[in-house]
Order: sequence, then C-alpha cells, then structure tokens
Amino acid sequence: MDFIKRNWCLLLVVTAFAVVAIVFFNILWGDPNLASAIVAFGTLTLALVTALHIANSNEQEKRRRKEGLLKEIIEWAIDISKCGIDAGIDFFMRCPNEFFETEEDFIKDNDNIERKETERRYWSRLLSEYLHLSKKSGYIEIIATKKIKKEALDKSIKKLVDELEDQIKVIRQGLTGSGNITTTMINVQRDKLKECLNSAIYTATNLLDEIT
Repeated sequence: MDFIKRNWCLLLVVTAFAVVAIVFFNILWGDPNLASAIVAFGTLTLALVTALHIANSNEQEKRRRKEGLLKEIIEWAIDISKCGIDAGIDFFMRCPNEFFETEEDFIKDNDNIERKETERRYWSRLLSEYLHLSKKSGYIEIIATKKIKKEALDKSIKKLVDELEDQIKVIRQGLTGSGNITTTMINVQRDKLKECLNSAIYTATNLLDEIT
C-alpha cells in the first residue's frame, strides 16, 4: 500500500498508456481512418497525465520540505536535551560533598572561592548553551504554527519554549546568586523541561512517520 501511495502517478501513467494503446490498436485494426482521432485522443491523455505528474511532483516536494522541517525541530529539541540538564543535578549533588557536609552549608556559604569559581564556570557554560538554542525558539515556533500546522505539535513546542525560558531563569539565578537554588528546585525544573522535550520529540516523530 505504501508503494501505491507514493507512486500513484507513475501507476496512473502506465495504466493510461496501456489503455490508450489497446484502444488505439483495436480501433485502428477495424478502421484505419480513425487513426488521426486516436492520436489526438492519445495526445490529450498524455497532456492530462503530464499535468497529474507535475501535481504529484509538487506534492512530493511539499512532503520533503515538511519532512526536513520536522527533522529540524527534532534536532533542536535533542540539542536542548544535551545541554547538561542531568549534569546540573550531578553538580549540585556532588559539590556539597566536596566542600561541605550538607547541602544547606553549601548554599549558605559565601566565602569558599573554589566553590564559587566552579559554580560560576558551570552556570556560565550552561547559560551560554541555552541562550544559543533559545535564539532559535521563535523560528521553531513559526515552523510548528505556520508550516506544519498541527495543533498537537504547536502546543508541545510552545510549552517547550516556555520551559526553556524558565530553565534559563534558574540558571541566571545560579550564576548571579539572586536566588537560593537547591537540588530540589533543579530537579523540578529539569523534570518539567525533560517532559516537554519528550513530548515535542514524540509528536514531531509521529508526524514524520506519517509522511515517510
């Protein structure tokens, strides 16, 4: 069935050619004077088939473009997932053991230079990665809303973009020290972002499967 769906125009061309050929030879065999009429009919049929072929080619091109856009969304979401979401949890769970006895001591400490430098480097790197990917958020939303035009994908992308912005806010707090960032807070934000990532990738992948 997939072969027929993808190559319906080719099958139509072959069928039309076979029908015209059979009719042509049958009528020509009975009355040679009708040959010119049959040729005219065959020309008209060929023109029709050509028009259908062009329409099918345009449809295939649209499908290829949509496939490329869906892959772009998936790649963008995967890039977000590689930005050290889990590494953030590892950092907050590892550093208290390196510098302090408890996480509370880790958060309250204001004098440990080594911890501050490690923390700042970590947040700076993570912030840079997320900001770089967030620059593409608007473009991704346009793809989902105006190019793909599927409600499920549109909703999942909008939610993912919102959670990405929230993740950036958490990272800024960690970098500037404007908030008491705890392991629990990072865990909650990580899980929310990961859920949105999985939803967006799943939705886009299902749509991709439908057109390939």
